[in-house]
Amino acid sequence: MNDHVIKKISSLIYNNAKDENDELLTLIDYGLKMMPELAFSYQCGKEIFKNREDILGSSDYLWEREYTIIKGYGPSDLVFLSKDKNLPNYVIEFKLDDTWYKYRNDINKLTDLKDKNWVKLFCSFKHVFIERDKGINQAEKFLQKLREIFGKNARLVEEARTFKTKVKYDHKDYFLYTFWQIY
Repeated sequence: MNDHVIKKISSLIYNNAKDENDELLTLIDYGLKMMPELAFSYQCGKEIFKNREDILGSSDYLWEREYTIIKGYGPSDLVFLSKDKNLPNYVIEFKLDDTWYKYRNDINKLTDLKDKNWVKLFCSFKHVFIERDKGINQAEKFLQKLREIFGKNARLVEEARTFKTKVKYDHKDYFLYTFWQIY
């Protein structure tokens, strides 16, 4: 049951990011990197909550943002708390092109959450250059680095995906999207 829900959440987040990126490119010729992480998390949370019966399988959820689950770790970006003890809680951490230090903090926060009633998800959008003709592919390097950090504590829910964006340069700018379930 959870795998189906997790894939629906992943799909919604990816589509939301792509739509926002395309709209920003049209408006200001600058992609998703313009959007603050908290704003993106809020936007995704609102969409999931509006469609919680279809996505989470029940309307018995509360939506929280910036919610602290474990004291000492800081708040989590997006949380759905079940009102029904038979349904899992969901926590999603977002990273929009941040430092490795911040990636590790959120990954550790999710890994250290041992309560079995939580489905722990990690969503990453990383700005990368893809220049296959020169043998440089930052997307592959970044994905490998995430796999090393997660080790056996996570699985990539779906294949990593990229979409074209524009940052400040007129290069081959892409965002790499990965979505992980933490064990």
